[in-house]
Order: sequence, then C-alpha cells, then structure tokens
Amino acid sequence: MCNHVQSLTAIFFLSLCPSADALTYAPVKVHELHSASEQVAIVQIVDGSVLLNGSVECGSKYRGRVIETIKGSAPADTIEFGRYYGGLEVGTRYVLFLSSKGGPFSRMPPTNVEPYRELQERERDCAGIWPKLIASAFRVLWYEEKWKTSRKVLLSASATEIPLSGYGKTVGQHNYPTYDGFVYAPLDEVAAYLRSLPK
Repeated sequence: MCNHVQSLTAIFFLSLCPSADALTYAPVKVHELHSASEQVAIVQIVDGSVLLNGSVECGSKYRGRVIETIKGSAPADTIEFGRYYGGLEVGTRYVLFLSSKGGPFSRMPPTNVEPYRELQERERDCAGIWPKLIASAFRVLWYEEKWKTSRKVLLSASATEIPLSGYGKTVGQHNYPTYDGFVYAPLDEVAAYLRSLPK
C-alpha cells in the first residue's frame, strides 16, 4: 500500500433497520461520537470491496477522498477504512467518525440480545482479518427546498439523539426536514458544530 494512503477502520454500529430482527442500540449523541473518535472527516467514497475470511463475509473496505478534516491530524488526500456492514455508496459523501482504539462505543448495550450474539459469533469468525475498531458514518446528500439546493446530513431519528435546537444557533426548536425516519440537518451547521467541540 502506498504510504500516502492512511489506513483506518470504521464500523457503522448504528442500525438503521427498524426490523425486530435487526441489531439496535440506544441512541447516541453526535458530540459523544466526536469525543470517542481520533479523527472526524468529510469523505467522498471512491471505491469499496467486500472483506472475506474464506466464505464468511466480514464487512467492507472502502477508499475515499478527504474533502475536509474536522478533527485529528490532517490525513492524506486518500483514506482507507472498513465497515462491519456494507452499504456506503461510491461517489457519495459521508461524515466519518474514525478510531483505531474503539473508545467507549466498542460495545454499546443493544436493545435486543439475539442479534447481538450473532454479531459476536461473526466477529470471532472474522478476527483474523478485521481489527476491532469502531466509528460511525452519516450520509451527505443534496436536498432541494423551495427551489434551492444544499447539502444535508442524514441522521437516523431513532439512532441519533439530536439536540432540540439542532446544531446551529437557532433559538428554540429546530425545523430540520424529517422523512422516513431520517432528519436532514444542514451539513454546514453540523460541520460547524463539530469544529466547535473540544479536540
């Protein structure tokens, strides 16, 4: 691997699936993710591939172009990271929370136990090729509102505890659009909020 490519692993531990069979966790606050992460960056996915241990799928490995570093030492122009579950789209931007240690979110208590056991078994099968490193990813997309477009960050309303006033300097309750269980928060506000947090 070229030395200008930084290797990190990110696991998206917030389940966005409402199914009773899915592994779900208690809601997390964005500032807690920031505190637990060594690096926070806005990244555009360039390519991705599946990680395999024999016939066992062990997640996905991605390579992305760094748009902006919000926390941590400035990485190279390209960054590599992993995710226990796939689902990130090539060409799409994400706000990534990356850690090489796991931090306090290495095992958040799940709200349903059986899928948690299955996850533990899968981790054992993948231990040889998958370092236990934790992070999270929020998708960024263009959103059109009143003939204007802007970049929004998709936050799961059930998996993310969003401040009542949002991430900007709004007095009172925020008015972020909400569709299909996702809150569309302005990227500029979320990035500014993250920059304001202690490093």
